Amino acid sequence: MSVLDWLTVLAVVLCLLISAFFSASETALAASSRAAMLRLEKQGNRDAGIVNRLMATRERLLGAILFANNFTNIAASTLATGLLLAYFGEAGVIYATFAMTLVIFVLAEVLPKTAAFNAPDRMALAVASPVQRTVRLFSPLLRVVEWLVRWILRGVGMPVGSGPTRTEGNTIVWFPLAQAGPAPWLLYVKLAGVEPTQFAVGGPLPQ
Repeated sequence: MSVLDWLTVLAVVLCLLISAFFSASETALAASSRAAMLRLEKQGNRDAGIVNRLMATRERLLGAILFANNFTNIAASTLATGLLLAYFGEAGVIYATFAMTLVIFVLAEVLPKTAAFNAPDRMALAVASPVQRTVRLFSPLLRVVEWLVRWILRGVGMPVGSGPTRTEGNTIVWFPLAQAGPAPWLLYVKLAGVEPTQFAVGGPLPQ
């Protein structure tokens, strides 16, 4: 193999590692305990605060992760296809398709997601800062994508905007509590310029 071939292999491995990182990040952030993150933020944990801010803008977070994940997966598959084409001719396309499907499925999807699901809080805190930077990097593109998605959903009559209630810099978020007894919901209220406050309340989730 030439130097260029080895560089291609290195690029494929790098793309797979990045894809695995974002797959793990998606699962960790989604499965992390909101109550634990709020408590840690109140105790001064910077990463927990980042997790809470990311989860307050779920659409943008999901868009950034999916964009980065799909981009790296497609890039890895394209590079692998080009490399195998050079060695096996047209049959290289078939080899690359089967090989990359298996590799991406196992190493860049199932493995990192399973690892993140087994330690969601710890993983969420670890990935908070790099994910936040990724969201900021893709923010202009994500705004366009959000507008397009909302426009399509409204066009088919699907309700949009079921996330946290936000008013002039204020945020109100309801989180389910697994062990809350008669108070099954945690109300997280963050007013502009005021320290976040949380309340455990009973009754169904408000609309």
